[in-house]
Amino acid sequence: MFISSEANRTFAQHVLTPANTAQRQYEALRAFFVKGLPSKEAARRLGYSPGSFRGLVHQFRQNPRRSFFLSARTAGYQSEAPDPRRPRPALAAGPEALRKRPPQPRHEPCPG
Repeated sequence: MFISSEANRTFAQHVLTPANTAQRQYEALRAFFVKGLPSKEAARRLGYSPGSFRGLVHQFRQNPRRSFFLSARTAGYQSEAPDPRRPRPALAAGPEALRKRPPQPRHEPCPG
């Protein structure tokens, strides 16, 4: 299948213009660590302040195996699957606990 050079430039623009935060972070870190750009330049190119980029580099050094392209639901969470035999806390008391209760009077009504 032939793709024109104009189409390639269009696709290249999508790759070079990060669409989400994870891709932007990845590109900034790649510019710093792989291309060897100074941190201020890598930060400027991808719209970070120098201080926030230093924070990003620090976080990356703490967890270099972070996956940038997994969904946010699966990226950093290693939670256990819920046990289907164990009731969920909100439902442990039964459906009655979830029903709206009528308001209780704050004080005794005045006689008369």
